Amino acid sequence: MDKEIYAKICPMLSSCVESLGFSCIGLEFVQDEDPNILRLYIDNEKGIDLLDCESVSRVVSQYLDTVEDILPFHYLLEVTSAGLERPLFNKQDFIDYIGQNIEVIFNSQKSVVGKIIDADNSLIRLDTKSKILEFSYDKIKSAHLVFTVEKCEKKTFKKNHRKKK
Repeated sequence: MDKEIYAKICPMLSSCVESLGFSCIGLEFVQDEDPNILRLYIDNEKGIDLLDCESVSRVVSQYLDTVEDILPFHYLLEVTSAGLERPLFNKQDFIDYIGQNIEVIFNSQKSVVGKIIDADNSLIRLDTKSKILEFSYDKIKSAHLVFTVEKCEKKTFKKNHRKKK
């Protein structure tokens, strides 16, 4: 999505979503599909269910119909939960998720997985286990959290071999 269009529409949709009691995580325009998809990610402390997505979709769709001149293309609106592998849309997202594993896809289409060890308004430092990468936000095409299952100790039960009396 054009950055100028994103800058216009994102604050408007955020206020619309927040008026319903949800957080607007971000939005993306997917042009690989037919029809094009305008995907809006929402979240809430209690989680998101299908009815939440439906109610947000209804209100946002009505709102977008009143400002249709901002989006000069045809699209299908999709409202979805941010999910476990939540996309990271802005600098604050990277700062908020320091210590978490992410996958970054660079503008060059190369991707890397690592843990955010530091992030500020200009740079991100990522530990990829083989090396520490430092890069600026303008190098990133997209990024999202990577869900990992924590390894637990295997529990075993030992039989109690007591002698019978």
